[in-house]
Amino acid sequence: MAGAVGLSVRRLQAVSKRDFGRTPLQLLTDIRLYRADQMLNGDLAAPRTVAEVAHAAGFTRTHRFTIAYRHRYGAAPVITVPAAEDRGPQQRQERASTAGP
Repeated sequence: MAGAVGLSVRRLQAVSKRDFGRTPLQLLTDIRLYRADQMLNGDLAAPRTVAEVAHAAGFTRTHRFTIAYRHRYGAAPVITVPAAEDRGPQQRQERASTAGP
């Protein structure tokens, strides 16, 4: 990422931390978790298994994804998959607006 914006790695980290309060890797993880949550809750066309969702969102290890997801959303992603079918569009919208990156 640093090379793409013409900064050194350390400078990119410093600017990111100053402007967003997070490192570039943390920001990328936030985006990936948000995308995975949208897939799990039916807001995006999603793969059918949690492992496929993790991979589609950019995680290479399902276990790491599960830990990060649980830390962010307070529930394991396997619990969220079937629950999405019970929610109406308004509930998904409310959850998405409070859980963004």
